[in-house]
Amino acid sequence: MVATKRRYVLRIIPFAVSMLTGTFVPLAGGTLAHAASPYTGARGSVDIFIHDSDWPDSDDTGSFHIDLPAKFASNSSEEVRWEFERCVDEVRVKVKILAFPKYDGGVNGYGMTQISQTLYEGSSCATVDQDGTSFQQVIGLNSTHTSLIRNEKESDPNAPLRDVDYAKVSYTIIGIV
Repeated sequence: MVATKRRYVLRIIPFAVSMLTGTFVPLAGGTLAHAASPYTGARGSVDIFIHDSDWPDSDDTGSFHIDLPAKFASNSSEEVRWEFERCVDEVRVKVKILAFPKYDGGVNGYGMTQISQTLYEGSSCATVDQDGTSFQQVIGLNSTHTSLIRNEKESDPNAPLRDVDYAKVSYTIIGIV
């Protein structure tokens, strides 16, 4: 009877510890309480479209494609990071992507991505006049997401896009097994 109770306790405790700490502790019999993220790293690509409204002159636009090289993480809290800027005339967008490929997102999948974008508009590409920001957090990798950053300081929020400075950023982050 004592041996049975002890065996029962040994099976419950590792499962409870894994739920509280987020670590994956084997249960009795060699099975896992939860499967770890299969991803060790991430790679991806970004497409950026920038629109510089120059009324009454003609508008300036530019499109950019950026391949994100493979980067690897050693644990679930470690990030892989890409940062870059692109500019058209005097509208510049700065993009920062943090991917956590080993993050366990539960039912939403593995991996997490955070992307922040900042829009600058001034007299040149070197301007520090920040006019818009955007932030997204996505649980799960292997999908494409798009965000729009408008000039929030110098344009009517209801104005059509053709009349404002903006950047559209589409990004795909792929998990590497």
